[in-house]
Amino acid sequence: MPYVSKTSLGAFFLTFFFGFSFGYDYNRYMPFIVIDLETTGLNAQSDSIIEIALLRIDASGNTLDSWSSLIHPGFVIHEDITFLTSITPEDLADAPKFSEVRDTIIQFVGKDPIMGHNVGFDIAFLAANGIRFETEKIVDT
Repeated sequence: MPYVSKTSLGAFFLTFFFGFSFGYDYNRYMPFIVIDLETTGLNAQSDSIIEIALLRIDASGNTLDSWSSLIHPGFVIHEDITFLTSITPEDLADAPKFSEVRDTIIQFVGKDPIMGHNVGFDIAFLAANGIRFETEKIVDT
């Protein structure tokens, strides 16, 4: 697994919007991919991804590209998951299966560094679904 760096989300935004560095050189990570998943639970081995969102961000904080998809988990999700995510079984009825979007995810991320809140969680779910990213840098905010 690539190195996971713990940083402060506040410091990250202060760096981008006000120029404070706090010793972090975020420009070395540019551009980078912001990743976020919604899942049916907390266990990457037994639960499923139901939504993924990816953003490519530049050094100024501008969104260069984005991609997102609902993902059909292969079963009807429980109402507790709908309560937490606002994603309904009806939303997922016509969504692609993970295997149908896997290559798109890999292609979108490429070798760019990955950043996200509790990103280890997201990376674990993607790894459980057969995705290994080429990047050497993963930053947890």
